[in-house]
Amino acid sequence: MSRTANKLKQEKFAEAYIEAQGIVKQAARKADVPYSTARLWLKTKPFQQYLAKLREDRLEALEAVAVKRAIEKSDMLLIFMLKSLAPERYDDAIRQRKYIEEHGANAEDILPTKLVLLQGPVPERLKKNEDEEP
Repeated sequence: MSRTANKLKQEKFAEAYIEAQGIVKQAARKADVPYSTARLWLKTKPFQQYLAKLREDRLEALEAVAVKRAIEKSDMLLIFMLKSLAPERYDDAIRQRKYIEEHGANAEDILPTKLVLLQGPVPERLKKNEDEEP
């Protein structure tokens, strides 16, 4: 097999491998490549690097679709994306830990902390009266 033909077979197998989510036999069958050859390719550094780039390209394409759908159609998807991209601003657990670190809150302060993070200022009815005894 010529070098170009071999390269084309590897590319076809790599595409099938990504689509098959790493199932070698399925990808080899789809790409019409012997299983043993596919296993050999998977062990080589250049092929592994090619797969990594292919995965990254696919991920970027999926992210672009996700962003478009999040903006146009899905509030839930938009929330997950914001939490993923800027957890320090949108992830409630991270924001709560930061609040507790900054304000020295103890365990009984956690519920009001969640409310503060989600709603803004603590409602008057939840504020502790400083004059009351515990």
